[in-house]
Amino acid sequence: MVISESEALACLRPYLATIGRCILEGWTLYQTKYVEVALEHSATTRPGIIRDHIVASIRRAFDGNRDVKIVDKRNGLFCLVIGQVIAIRFKN
Repeated sequence: MVISESEALACLRPYLATIGRCILEGWTLYQTKYVEVALEHSATTRPGIIRDHIVASIRRAFDGNRDVKIVDKRNGLFCLVIGQVIAIRFKN
């Protein structure tokens, strides 16, 4: 099902601040926690670590929220499904 931009924004609006905070938290954790070893991280390791922190933050923030479903597949796919209408994929 395809929805309009305005419908998508209406569905996302209640969650945007929380999602933004989770993304910022993941980035901030990387910048503060890995200062001494950041230069040793490859171009693929760095986004993997940041993504893992973002995913952990998303899990904490949306745990128990009935309007949001977390999809976490064994192949590494992680999505936040909002209102059975919008899926946000978090990848490296």
